[in-house]
Amino acid sequence: MLNAKTLSRVRGFVAAIVMSFALLVGSAGAASAATSDCPQGWSCVWRDSGWVTGGKGAALYKFYQCEAYFYKVTYAGTGIGVEQSVSSVSNKGNYDSARYYTDDAYLGYSFLLERGQGDSNLFDALGWAPKGYDDSLNSAKFVTATSTCR
Repeated sequence: MLNAKTLSRVRGFVAAIVMSFALLVGSAGAASAATSDCPQGWSCVWRDSGWVTGGKGAALYKFYQCEAYFYKVTYAGTGIGVEQSVSSVSNKGNYDSARYYTDDAYLGYSFLLERGQGDSNLFDALGWAPKGYDDSLNSAKFVTATSTCR
């Protein structure tokens, strides 16, 4: 039988493990829930890192084939322009990779995300995108998008 001191230590150890597990599960749920706002078949960009700003669906812009001019569009649920403000991206295309560009009309520096990839923080180099694209994107498209895209 365990004495009171040993039992107290065991309880503390178990409580620490339970709290660590809860924190781990809680953080994983938040990241995956945010990308669920981006519908299958679309590519989405968010104003802030972590795929979320101001609650579910806010500060999100989605495109189906392409968007040549981010300065012409705003994030859902806001009046904030998308131009040079993107901090996280997700490609949920059905078949294609998506390319994200620093200039209008698919020009300038760019990076490619394969289907199913996303990057929650364009400032760092820890995700799929190279470092330095935070707040610099101005257009994006799926690689097989037609030339009739706006």
